[in-house]
Amino acid sequence: MIKRNIFLVLSLVIFTCRNGHSQTSARTIHWLEPYELKTAEGDYLKILSFENGHIDAENNYTAFYSERYPAGSVQLSFKISDAVFEALNEKVDLMINISEQIEVQTTLTFNKKKPYYQLRFYPFRKNPATKRIEKLVSFKISAEPIGKPIEKKPQGISSFNYASNSVLAKGNWYKIAIINDGIYRISYNDLLKLGIDPANINPENIRIYGNGGGLLPLVNTDYRPDDIQENAIYVEGQADGKFDKTDYILFYGKGQEKWTLSSNDNRFHHQRNYYADSSFYFINVDLGPGKRVQTQSSSGGANTFVNSFDDYQLYELDRFNFIKSGREWYGDPFDITPSQQFSFSFPNIDTGTPVYLKSDFAARTFDQSNGVRFKILYNGTQVQDQKVGAVCAIYTCDYCATTANNNVSYINATGADINLSVNFQAFSQPSNGWLNYLELNARRLLTLSGNQMLFRDKNSVGSGNVSQFSLDNFTSNKYKIWEITTPWNVSEQAYNLVGNTAQFNIATDSLRQFIAFTGNSFYTPVLKGQIDNQDLHGLGAMDF
Repeated sequence: MIKRNIFLVLSLVIFTCRNGHSQTSARTIHWLEPYELKTAEGDYLKILSFENGHIDAENNYTAFYSERYPAGSVQLSFKISDAVFEALNEKVDLMINISEQIEVQTTLTFNKKKPYYQLRFYPFRKNPATKRIEKLVSFKISAEPIGKPIEKKPQGISSFNYASNSVLAKGNWYKIAIINDGIYRISYNDLLKLGIDPANINPENIRIYGNGGGLLPLVNTDYRPDDIQENAIYVEGQADGKFDKTDYILFYGKGQEKWTLSSNDNRFHHQRNYYADSSFYFINVDLGPGKRVQTQSSSGGANTFVNSFDDYQLYELDRFNFIKSGREWYGDPFDITPSQQFSFSFPNIDTGTPVYLKSDFAARTFDQSNGVRFKILYNGTQVQDQKVGAVCAIYTCDYCATTANNNVSYINATGADINLSVNFQAFSQPSNGWLNYLELNARRLLTLSGNQMLFRDKNSVGSGNVSQFSLDNFTSNKYKIWEITTPWNVSEQAYNLVGNTAQFNIATDSLRQFIAFTGNSFYTPVLKGQIDNQDLHGLGAMDF
């Protein structure tokens, strides 16, 4: 028997509307025959659904109603009226709490910069008189304006300016790939291999675009460049208007391993890109003069003095994904080789500052009493001892357990080479363990080592600070220092050479990053070749 409900069953929620007039829309729910569903846990449930409905897997696969409305300039109050229910005679599994009134969830969302409000509810109620569960079969949605205008920029929603066309929409483009952070060299022969005839280009028109590596933000409102950015580059020999066989291009490239100074523990921590190992850059030679590395002068009087810097290193292999799902991958297994060695080197290490070591392991054992242990030794002395708990033998349990929060320790290094032994201890079989990563932070004396050296100093940062960096082992005035804080806006840092020490002053109210290089050796990019034009920005708004 169908029962008509005369009273309102939806609480009021403030949202936006397309105009200032009252709106009422009638809706009908067409229920389908129940069906049996096997869940991911292996259980069988009797499911009730309706046409164009949705299933909530997090709430016992219960059917719910969802509808989206475009928002406008006026705030509204929403309510459901004239609700009609039928007795729920089907034998189905409903594990959610059913109340006497339908509880509606409403959310303001944005799609292509346009606001929408989303209605969602479970179309069931418990009859106030009979206490039996009923299902909703028809209702009306009413929207009443309350006269308040909607804010043009709601709190928490960022405003972006979008390019009308993509950089790659016109011209001829050539793609290259890089792996490591550092300075890359593109030669005359490299251009030939890409398909560019260096004899027929004006070197002033050489451009390189790219945003460097690292994960894109997972939150849409977080900043990211709207398009690929033009990078400041150096072109040797461009002054004569020709690109000769001895000419070359230098640019700073940033790989997919991103390090960030954490405000929580004042340490540098890494984030690898789950989806890519290479960063890509794009070369163009026919869109006019390109962006070049400019020289920035040394600042005025210094109040902070820098003769050491922060360095970091990582050991991480992505070899095993335990259940062939998820973003986390693990590396070296310990079941066959329970003791393994890992080596790091920090030239000119500051032995007065302990080295920070963070580790992460996973293990699979059924030994509920003991679990397994990972012990890390430096020069025969134990510096970490981590216990990893057991998992159960039921297939619905986690495949493995991971290390807890006691995975940080400090090493009093005696020299540049840091050789670590990792010993895996299992108390029963079968048991196995895997290394996720070893992450180290160390202080080094500010002395040039190798042909390229990245450096930064977190201790120099402070409001009003002007820091003097003194970089030793600068044996030639042809050596260069580039500031790379913003990777596509690289500047050449001017310095004074005092003996074999390069000195420069710069404001360090925020963390500044640099690379010093001798010019004797550079990285070489992987040459991918010419690509087609593309213009995603020019597609306009798409309604999916």
